[in-house]
Amino acid sequence: MSLDINTSIALASAAVALCALGVTIWQGKQNYKHNKLSVRPFLRTFEYSDTLNSKTGRLTFELMNCGIGPAIIKNFVLLYEGKEVSRNNRKTYYEFLQKLLVDFDNLKISMYGPGAAMQTGEKLLLLSFAYDLKKQDIGFADKLNLIVEYQSIYEDEVFAYDSKRDRLFHGKEVV
Repeated sequence: MSLDINTSIALASAAVALCALGVTIWQGKQNYKHNKLSVRPFLRTFEYSDTLNSKTGRLTFELMNCGIGPAIIKNFVLLYEGKEVSRNNRKTYYEFLQKLLVDFDNLKISMYGPGAAMQTGEKLLLLSFAYDLKKQDIGFADKLNLIVEYQSIYEDEVFAYDSKRDRLFHGKEVV
């Protein structure tokens, strides 16, 4: 009888230990998921226009990391009228925008390349230019589109930011 009691106690102890191991593994996975979400970046562009004086306006586009953790840039793609103009190439990016905006004043252009990291709350001025409120049409700006693929510091899932989505409101493009 003592052999059966000892065997039963050993089996019960092993079952408890296996259950504890299972709960520990499950809890570790839950903590990993939580930690990944707690450092997830979220990129967004901000477009705003302001009036410098009675004749001149300024149009500005900024990219900002509104998430909780840094965004590691994997791809930086500029499209115009739905066609890819530049992918991770500073030269084609700058040349295209300078040619497109040749008639505008106070031109400022910048971009991020692959491997760059945007910290939480960091803003990057993508494009800014001054224009004549009465003589220059800036409607072409709606044809510009930016796609940025990025990852969190865990470097597992790739997120994609598409500036065209920022211009969509309930399925209709905002103009």
